[in-house]
Amino acid sequence: MNDFKKHFWGVGNIGEGFVSMVTSTYFIIFLTDTAMLPLGLVSVIAMIGSILDFLMVPVSGAILVSTKPMKWGRYRSWLLVCPPL
Repeated sequence: MNDFKKHFWGVGNIGEGFVSMVTSTYFIIFLTDTAMLPLGLVSVIAMIGSILDFLMVPVSGAILVSTKPMKWGRYRSWLLVCPPL
């Protein structure tokens, strides 16, 4: 099991990065081609989204780590409780 973890440690991170890249690329294409927004405005929208993501990830991580685990555990509880909210 240890050898498996050593060789495939970043596979999930690679997949998440790929999905994020494809999503942001198609969002920008949608904003320019379908919504007909000017490229400068689309650039500002994408930059604001990136900055907010950069700021919110550490905040959400701090909140997650600082709270007491619920009945399903620390991380699974947030995955079950937050999406409906």
